[in-house]
Parts: sequence; C-alpha cells; structure tokens
Amino acid sequence: MKKICIWLFLSFVLPSVFAQGIMNFKDETHDFGNIDEGMLVSYEFEFTNTGDQPLEIIKVDASCGCTAPSWTTGSIYPNKKGIIKATFDSKDKPGPFTKSLTVKSNSKKQHLLLYIKGFVKAKASGIANTQGKNAENSAIKLNPPSFQLDRYSFDFGKVESGEKPKQRFTISNTGQENLVITSLESKCNCISFGLSNGVVAPGQSEVLELTINTDKIHLLDDVFTISSNDPFNPKREMKIKADIYENFGKQMFLERKSNAPFER
Repeated sequence: MKKICIWLFLSFVLPSVFAQGIMNFKDETHDFGNIDEGMLVSYEFEFTNTGDQPLEIIKVDASCGCTAPSWTTGSIYPNKKGIIKATFDSKDKPGPFTKSLTVKSNSKKQHLLLYIKGFVKAKASGIANTQGKNAENSAIKLNPPSFQLDRYSFDFGKVESGEKPKQRFTISNTGQENLVITSLESKCNCISFGLSNGVVAPGQSEVLELTINTDKIHLLDDVFTISSNDPFNPKREMKIKADIYENFGKQMFLERKSNAPFER
C-alpha cells in the first residue's frame, strides 16, 4: 500500500513541479544598421512558449534611458506567441551603440538578455551648414579632435573554445573638438564590441570592450579598425591575437559523467 501511495505521488505531483513555460525567441539580437541621428527606431523580438505551462513576463529592464521596452502582458499559453518591443532614441547619440534588455519571467530561464545595436550617423556640423566647406576645413586645422588609444595590440593567449573572453581599452581625445567614432569593424567578423559612448569630449576618455568569438578552433590574428573624425588619424588599427583550442580532456570527462550509471 505504501508503494502505491508513493507511485501515485510521483505520477501526479512531480509532473506539475517540473512543468514550466519556455520562452523561445526567433532571434535575441537585432542590428538596426546605419540610422540618422535623431531617428526613433523600434524592433519587436518575437517568441513562442514551447513549454507545457503558461508563462508571463514580469518586467523588462533596459540598460539605458534611451531605450524603451514594451511587451505582451498576461498569460502566454503553450504554443502561443508574444513579443518584446525595443524602441531606441538616437537623439544626441552619434556613433556605434549596443543596448541590452533584461527580461524577467516565470519561464524555465527566468532571466535572459536581448540586444539591439547599430550605428548612428552624426548630423552635419553647424559650421558646414552656415559657412561652407572652406570654413569647416579651417576649423578642423585650428581645433581638431585627436584620437588616442591606450594600446594598439593585445594577445588573449590560450583560450578554451566556448569561453567569451573580454578586454577593455581606453579611447581618449587630446584635441579641442568632440571626437566622434564613426565605425568599428574586424576583418574576420569574429570580434564583437561595446562602446560606452560614441562621442568623446575634449580631454575625456571612453571605454571600448572587445569580446572574441571562440566557436572556431584556430589561431586568431585579426585587425580591429576604429574610424573617427580625427583629420590626421581617421583610422586606427589594433592587432588582436588568441590561440583558441578545444579542451579534449574536459570534453571526455563531461561525456563520461553524462553516460555514468545512476548510483544506488
């Protein structure tokens, strides 16, 4: 009789304990590409509840005040869809941007991150609009921005596949006009970036964070290019290196552990 009671408990109680909603997104990052400064752009992240219980979004927090989130409210039942909408205001934010949305819900993964990114094309300067090209060139010669980087190469050393190593660099402006970062790119497209601000005021500095993609096993030897409105050094290059390897010993251990029989 005792065994029957235990069996009934496991049959009816445990499924309800492990049953959960699962928020499955179509994509978790959206690139707006190039947009004009002052534009208000939006994107809807669509997801499906692939779990076996209703899920509900509790809240969505944006990483900055320039991004406004909105989302599907109420219960999203199994196999039904919902959205999380991100609206980015590019006013006074020229240069590259990467913003995040932190989603909290009652799904199996209670916290997850969504990202929007792109590049805001700066408005034409007032000097160029009112006095013409010659006046602009004269102003550049008198008070140009000056791009400085704390280092122009970095070796991550040996990095295990699957890791996401990051490194921070400092961009400084030693000139007398605002330094505007106009583009950031890597030749192999295996380096992602985050920039605290695309405009560096005179005498100030901003932080550039680089993350390398380690999905591919190889010797990474890449050039990361930073373009700006510095008239004397419009492009700066950083040499990035890493030895990305597969830890076969760790993989064998994990496979052996996953195939190990249950202990009595």
